[in-house]
Amino acid sequence: MAVFATTDYSVVYNGVDLSPYVKSVELSVEGADLDTTGMGTTNNSFHTRIIGLKDWKVSLELMNDFAAGQVDATLMPDVISGTARTVTIKPTSSAVGATNPRYFGSVLVTSGSPISGGVGDLAMNKISLVAAGALTRATT
Repeated sequence: MAVFATTDYSVVYNGVDLSPYVKSVELSVEGADLDTTGMGTTNNSFHTRIIGLKDWKVSLELMNDFAAGQVDATLMPDVISGTARTVTIKPTSSAVGATNPRYFGSVLVTSGSPISGGVGDLAMNKISLVAAGALTRATT
C-alpha cells in the first residue's frame, strides 16, 4: 500500500464492526519525555532524554444509530459502567499484512455524546477511548 485516501478504515470495538458509522478516527500514541541530562556528562551542552511510560488513545466521530447492537448500544453502556473492552483499528478493511497493520488493545470509553446536533444535522456521537493496557501492532 502506498499513499492513500482514508475511505476504508476498519474499527472494531468489542467484536462489533463500527466501520460503516465512522466519520473520523484518530489513534494517538505518545511517550513521556524524561530528561536525563546530568552535570559533567560527555554531552553537557545539550539535553539527553529517554522515553518513559507510553500512553495511547482513540478519538472516534461516529454517525449515531440507536438500534440494538449498533453505535449507541455498543458504546454508551461502557461509558456508564467503566468496562474495559478491546478495540482494533486497521488502515483498510483488507486482511492484516505488512502494508495493513492491525493496532489493538484494551480501552475504556471515557466520554461519549449520544445526543448531539441541531435541526437537520446528522446524528453524531463523539467517543473518547483511553488505554487500559498496552497497544499492540501486528502484521500477521
